[in-house]
Amino acid sequence: MISLILFDVGWTLLKPRLKIGQFYSEFAIRYGIEVSGEDCQQAYLKIWKEVDSETPYGIDRFSYWGGARNFWTIIVSKTFSELGVDSLPEGFAEKLDDSFGNPDAWILYPDTISTLENLLARGIKLGIVSNWDSRLKSILRGNKLLDYFNPVIASASVGVEKPSIKIFEIALKDHPSIPKEEILYIGDDPLKDINGCKEAGIKPILIDRRGIHNKLQEIERIGSLSELLTKI
Repeated sequence: MISLILFDVGWTLLKPRLKIGQFYSEFAIRYGIEVSGEDCQQAYLKIWKEVDSETPYGIDRFSYWGGARNFWTIIVSKTFSELGVDSLPEGFAEKLDDSFGNPDAWILYPDTISTLENLLARGIKLGIVSNWDSRLKSILRGNKLLDYFNPVIASASVGVEKPSIKIFEIALKDHPSIPKEEILYIGDDPLKDINGCKEAGIKPILIDRRGIHNKLQEIERIGSLSELLTKI
């Protein structure tokens, strides 16, 4: 029996309305900076991996890099520097960050609401554990998701992030009477989501909406959120 399901957010419940590189590219055009969406995407992914690798294991990245604003300013500046744009207009990175943090920049997957409604109708409690900055609740509220979940744990609010077991332990404090064998975690990252909750004693299911983890046969996978309904 499953009594509680914890979810990741990005690429699990919702995704950017545009590819991140395309979002950056279209924003840059307003300032006369012409870079292709695909080039932006590749540069962003490279910088993200570099910054992620420099963040100590389990420490919230936003706290480590001096706050969410500074973290995203670094990501934006390094991304465009990778593309040969070493001098950005004043306020560019901050305004891009504000735009990307707007709920309208995100879109729900078609099966998100219907799946959540079905799970609640079965009496299953729902929560969120996400490596996200302090704008998480605002983005969820703006996309009419916030009221489905308790707790909603953003790494920036607790100072630790997945795969540390500490962030899962913090989430479980809201449901102390539910044994771990009755809890599932759904996320899209094999390392941060799957390995993290395994260490915390929670059963994981990998959601692979983009079909990029086909080789991970040892991990239970679903291709959509609606498929979860057949697993419980």
